[in-house]
Amino acid sequence: MKGADDLKMIKEEFKNLLNHKILLVSITVIMIIPFLYSVFFLKSVWDPYGNVKHLPVAVVNEDKSVKFRGKTIDVGDQFVSELKKNHDLDWHFLSAKDAEYGLRHKKYYMVLTIPKNFSHNASTILDNQPKKMEIKYRTNDSLNYLGKVISEQGAKQVNDVIRDNVSKEYATAIFKEIDKIGGKMTQAANGAKQLADGTVKLSDGINKYTAGVAQVGDGLMTLQTKIGPLTEGVDKLVEGSNKLVIGSDKVADGLSQVNAKTGTLAAGAKQLSEGLNTLNDKTGQLADGANKLADGLNTLNGKTGALAAGVAQLQKGSHDYNEAIIKYTTGVYQVYSGIQKVADNLTKLKADGTEKAKAGASELKTGAFKYTAGVKAIAVGMGALDLSVNTGDLVGKMQKLNEGMQELNKGLKTLNGTSSQIEAGSKKLTKGTADMKQLVAVAKRVRALNKTLKAVVDNPKPAADKMPTGMPTQAEIQAVQATLTELIAVQKRLTQTNNDLKASNVKLDELAQAQTDPAAKAAIQAIVAKNKQTIAANDGAGVVDTTKTVATLKVLNDVYTKVAATKPQDNKALKVLAKQANEASTQLAASLEPAVNNLNAGATALDQGINQYTQGVAKARVGSMKLALGTKLLVPSTKLLAGSIAKINQGLQTLSTKGTELYAGTSKLYDGVAKIDENVGKLAEGTTKVAAGAKALNDKAPALKAGSAKIADGIATLNNNVPALVAGVSQLNAGGQKLKASMPALVAGVSQLNAGGQKLNAGVPVLVNAIEMLNAGSQQVAGGQHALNEGLNQLHDKVPMLAAGVNKLAEGGQKLVSKTPELKAGTNKLAAGNNELATKLQAGADKLGEIELTKRTAEMLANPTKLKESHYSEVPNYGYALAPYMLSVALYVGALVFNFIYPIRRLSTPDGSATSWFFSKVLIGTTFAVLAGLAETGLMMLCGLHPEHVGSFLMNAVAFSMTATFTVMFFSIAFENPGRFIAMILLIIQLGSCGGSFPIEITKGMNGLFEAINPYLPMTYSVYGFRQALTSGLGSSQMMQTYAVQLGYIVVLLILIWIAMLYLRRSGKVTYMEDFRTREADAALEDE
Repeated sequence: MKGADDLKMIKEEFKNLLNHKILLVSITVIMIIPFLYSVFFLKSVWDPYGNVKHLPVAVVNEDKSVKFRGKTIDVGDQFVSELKKNHDLDWHFLSAKDAEYGLRHKKYYMVLTIPKNFSHNASTILDNQPKKMEIKYRTNDSLNYLGKVISEQGAKQVNDVIRDNVSKEYATAIFKEIDKIGGKMTQAANGAKQLADGTVKLSDGINKYTAGVAQVGDGLMTLQTKIGPLTEGVDKLVEGSNKLVIGSDKVADGLSQVNAKTGTLAAGAKQLSEGLNTLNDKTGQLADGANKLADGLNTLNGKTGALAAGVAQLQKGSHDYNEAIIKYTTGVYQVYSGIQKVADNLTKLKADGTEKAKAGASELKTGAFKYTAGVKAIAVGMGALDLSVNTGDLVGKMQKLNEGMQELNKGLKTLNGTSSQIEAGSKKLTKGTADMKQLVAVAKRVRALNKTLKAVVDNPKPAADKMPTGMPTQAEIQAVQATLTELIAVQKRLTQTNNDLKASNVKLDELAQAQTDPAAKAAIQAIVAKNKQTIAANDGAGVVDTTKTVATLKVLNDVYTKVAATKPQDNKALKVLAKQANEASTQLAASLEPAVNNLNAGATALDQGINQYTQGVAKARVGSMKLALGTKLLVPSTKLLAGSIAKINQGLQTLSTKGTELYAGTSKLYDGVAKIDENVGKLAEGTTKVAAGAKALNDKAPALKAGSAKIADGIATLNNNVPALVAGVSQLNAGGQKLKASMPALVAGVSQLNAGGQKLNAGVPVLVNAIEMLNAGSQQVAGGQHALNEGLNQLHDKVPMLAAGVNKLAEGGQKLVSKTPELKAGTNKLAAGNNELATKLQAGADKLGEIELTKRTAEMLANPTKLKESHYSEVPNYGYALAPYMLSVALYVGALVFNFIYPIRRLSTPDGSATSWFFSKVLIGTTFAVLAGLAETGLMMLCGLHPEHVGSFLMNAVAFSMTATFTVMFFSIAFENPGRFIAMILLIIQLGSCGGSFPIEITKGMNGLFEAINPYLPMTYSVYGFRQALTSGLGSSQMMQTYAVQLGYIVVLLILIWIAMLYLRRSGKVTYMEDFRTREADAALEDE
């Protein structure tokens, strides 16, 4: 019975599944979820390393080529050329700016930069401090970390390639240098052989040298013994030379001084001779002069009285002179002031007068030119005038002129009528002016009344119940308002009259322009000018602002109405009204008085203009009548005109001649004015200088006054000393008489002196020549003595050095002698060494010549190692590598979804036991797990995943699918939804701990948690099983281990599921499926 119940529940379980089509379809779809999960993920990363040629990498070449041993090195360009042939990555060769932009904007995963010193650093290999060749790369790790890793691997491969190429180049260069070294070593060997031959000759020379060294040593010893007496002799010689130099310098200086004075001596002797001759010649004059001096002194002695009188007069004259100086300085100041004004006036004259004169002269010159040209034009026109032809035409013109005069008469009649209107308007304007004057009088009365009203208000004790007298009545105010209305009308009429006058004036102006008679034209233009003045006067006559004035009068009317109604005792109200009345009357007076004044002036001017206008019109009518009469008489007078033309022509010729003279004169006038204008500046400058001089003179006036005072003081002193002067003159007279007596003896002595001077003058040239020769010889002696002394001093200074050098030379000679045996021995060793060097160098050159250095040798030196790859097991691509991990994860996800969807905790029969329930659910779960595992693996094989062991591949999928399904089923049955959550957490833990993506040995996160729990997780063995089935390499024992572990998990999980179901069934916490469906139906009916 129990087995039948179990079968019944199993049948009911499958029956329910088949009856629920949606559930069946859901389970079927869930079976292929692992396949979908796997295929989409694996195909997205199927072979990423095989497609790295599509990974964009930017390359920036900033390298600069350099010269190295005569060869151009351009490693950067060579590198770029190699990369263009390389298709491992998607290389983009850009500028630094574009590469940086692309890296920031997700276009490139890496920027590879070849710096500008790349080739330069390559050339430093043989330097003392060689520099490495740096290749810079910059990655954007955030864009994709694996992309960054792949880019780095590419950069490292590129670096290896460059390193190999550069090493190869270096090796090639070294090999070439080795070849050169081989040739140089042969040359060195030959040179060494030549050195060996030379050392033989050197040995012979050394033998001769040692003999000579011995002789030199003996000579140096002898020289050392003789150096002492030489020093003493030089000292004595220097001492005597110094004394000789001092004496010769003194002799030379003395002779130089004598020689310098010979010129003076000769000149003095000559002058002495000439002076004595002159003195001898003048002795006669001297005697005469002495006589005259004696006579003069007598005369002077007799005039001393007159001298005293003259000094007194001089003192009086100095006093007059001092007063004159004072007047003079005062006059200088006045002159200075006057000159300053002249300078100022000249400046104004230049700025104003000369400019105006110049402008006037220019206008006169221009006018004279125009006048002359006009006269010439008239003469030409008169010459071309043919009266016989033009007389008829002139008569026709006269008739037209007559018609114009008739029109003029009509216009004058119209003007006459207008003048009457103007007179009427003027009268009205006069009346309006009178009305305005009346209005002003009213305004003045108002202001006076305001003062009275203010006095009443300010009175603290008002009078009886009476208002002040003089109050304007209501009738007076209304009369003022009527006057203002009439004034407005007058203003309008005046404006109309003024407009009519303007129109008439325009017609008169046109008539004046049409006149040919200058007198008539001038008369009409005078009328027009007067009319313009009248019009201007009318326009300027101010008229009151009527609107504002009427408003002001209305305010006054209201104020005085209130004043009349206010009691005198109501002081406060009266104050307010008085203030309002005062303001209104002030405004009224301010607006009326200027207007009345302007109106009076305008009316007066208008009256005058109208009178003049009327008189002008009358004159114009009379002139028009005369003009008409003249035109009638003009036609007969044309014959007389022809006779007058000849005279006019003669007069015009005279005018033309005089006009030319006039123009020439005006030109000269203009030039003269221009010169005046030019010279005014100079005159102003001169005046300025004169003013400056006058100022300086004025400034010196005090000094002049002081000087005149000193002169007066000096004359006073002279006057005081006149007695002493008289006494001195007497003494001088006595001495003169004695001089006259001694004069014959003086003449005889001068004659003798002259003879001696002549002899002295003859002997001076001989003496001068001898002195010059002596001086030249002395200079030569002194120069030679100095040179000798200088040489002796230098010799003296060098003697100690000479002695020291001789001593050192002697010591060196002795050392040379003592070292001669060593020198011989060294020479012998040098010869032996050179022979050995030649032999060894030749042997080395022969060995270098035997070495064959080729390109293969350079490649071997650059890259001596080679990686040889072999595979114990081979994984085709990244998809195969990741498939074990993703297949396992997908199967676990499918198990989760199945246990979410399928009702695991519900019974298919109401009376089924826990065991029946267990078998029904486990059988459904097993079916799902097997089908899901087979579906995933089978469909993946159809999509390109080809395992090496198909059976193991299918069996591992089924085993792990069952393990995952029973794991989730246990937690779902035991704990319901919380259990499902625990199953999901278990999946997450296995994702990081199963070693599916990275080796578990490097998964060191969370303090080694993942590595620690790895051996105890079912997904770990599922991954190993899939790897062995797909690509082998783990050994056949791996599958047995995987099956055993999976089977162990399945058994344990089934036991746990049965225990959980047994507990739930006995506790009654399990639900019958039919009840569940009934509740669902009832809930649906309730919703409806």
